[in-house]
Amino acid sequence: MIYKNKYTYYFALTIYIIILYRNSILPGGIPYALKVFYGIVFISLIFYIIVFDFSILNERGAFFNKKNAYIIIFFILICFSTFLFNTQEITNRFYLIRLLNYFIFFSISFFLLPNFLLEYPDHFDKLLSFFIWAGFIVALIGILFLVMGIMPLEKFQGYLSSIITHPNYIPPICIIGALSSLYLFYTNRERYSMFFKVLLINSFIIQTLAVLLSLSRTGIIALILGAIIFYSSMYGKKILKFVPFFIPLFPFFVLGFLKAKGFASFVSRFYLLIPAYYMLASDRTKFLWGFGTSDAYRIYTDFMLLSGVYEQDINTPHNAYIQFVMMFGLIFTAVFLFFIFSIVLKNIIKIFKSNGFEIKLYYGFLLSVIISYLFQGLFESQMAMVEHFMMHPFLIFLGISYYSVRRNKQSLVHIREFPNSQ
Repeated sequence: MIYKNKYTYYFALTIYIIILYRNSILPGGIPYALKVFYGIVFISLIFYIIVFDFSILNERGAFFNKKNAYIIIFFILICFSTFLFNTQEITNRFYLIRLLNYFIFFSISFFLLPNFLLEYPDHFDKLLSFFIWAGFIVALIGILFLVMGIMPLEKFQGYLSSIITHPNYIPPICIIGALSSLYLFYTNRERYSMFFKVLLINSFIIQTLAVLLSLSRTGIIALILGAIIFYSSMYGKKILKFVPFFIPLFPFFVLGFLKAKGFASFVSRFYLLIPAYYMLASDRTKFLWGFGTSDAYRIYTDFMLLSGVYEQDINTPHNAYIQFVMMFGLIFTAVFLFFIFSIVLKNIIKIFKSNGFEIKLYYGFLLSVIISYLFQGLFESQMAMVEHFMMHPFLIFLGISYYSVRRNKQSLVHIREFPNSQ
C-alpha cells in the first residue's frame, strides 16, 4: 500500500517545511510565496509516481467503501462546488494549482501520513521531535531577537515574530511543539536520559514564553486550553483541586489580555465578520456552495470596501469556519465540522472508557492539539488556508486520532505504565 512507503513520512515533512519557509523572512520566502503552490504540485506529482502501488487498482472497494464514506462525500461536495458553481477555479491556472494543493494537503496529512504512522509507530516519536525542534528553534530565535533589540519587521515592534512574517503565526508552531514536549516528557521516561528530560522541559518553557511574547490573545488561550485538556485527560477530576488557586488571578489575566494589543484590536476582529455576512447573504447559491478557494479572497475584499470595514493587508474574516463557508459553501463546511466533532467525541469517549494511563495520555495529547487548533480557528483563518502552516499539522493529528480510534489502537508509542497511575 502507498502509505507503507517511508517516502510518505519525508514528503509530509517536506511540505510543512516548504510552507514554513514560505511564511518566513528568510531569503526567497516572501518574494516567491505564490510560486510555492506550483512547487508543491510538482514534487507531489513526483512523489505519487514513485510510491503509487498499482496493485490497489485490482482491489475491489480498496478506497470506495463505507469506512471512507466521509472522505468520498468531501470529494463529491468539492467537485459539485467547483464544476457546477465555481468553474473559474479550474479555468484559471493559478486558481487550479491552489485548489490542487487542498487535495494534496488532505491526502498526505489526513490519510497517508496517519496510516503510515500506524504501520510504523516508531516514526510517531520522530514526528513529535520534528515539531518540537521546529518550534524550539523558532521560539529561541524570536526571544534572542527581542533581547538583542532586533526587529526584522518594524511594524511588529515589541512583538515576538522571530523569522516568521507575523506574530500571530508563532502560536500554531510553538503550541504543537510545547504540547509535544509535554507528551514525550511523560512517555517512556525510564528510557530517556536526564539531559533529554531537561531539554523537553526547557523546550516547553521556551515555546510557552514565545507564545506569550507574541501577544497573540488567541494563541495564549489556545495553549492554556490545550494544557488543561492534556492534564485533565491524565488526572481527571484531580486537576479541579488547582482551580481555586487560579480564580483570584483571572480578573488580572483578562485585563492584561485586553490591554496587550488594545480593546480596539479585539473588537476589530468581529468587524471583519460584517463583510463576510454581506458577502454570503448576497447569493444564496454561493452561500450553499461557496465562491471558490481563490475567488473568495477577491470577493471578500470587495465587500470589505463596500461595507466600510477595511484593514491593511487583510483579506480574510479571521475565522476559519466562515472562511470554509466562503470557499466551499455551507453544505461542505457543515459536513466537515460534523466529521471533526465526531472524531473529538470518539476521542473523549476513548479517554473516559480507558483505565490505562498511557492510553489516556495518548488520546488526551491528540485531543489537546486538535482542540487548541479548533479554538485558534475561531479567531484566525489560517487553518482553512493552504498557504499557511496551520492546516497541515491539524489534519495530521486529526487523521491520527481518527484512524487510531477506527483501528482501536491503544497508542503509537510503547509506554511503560507508571505506578499508581490508574
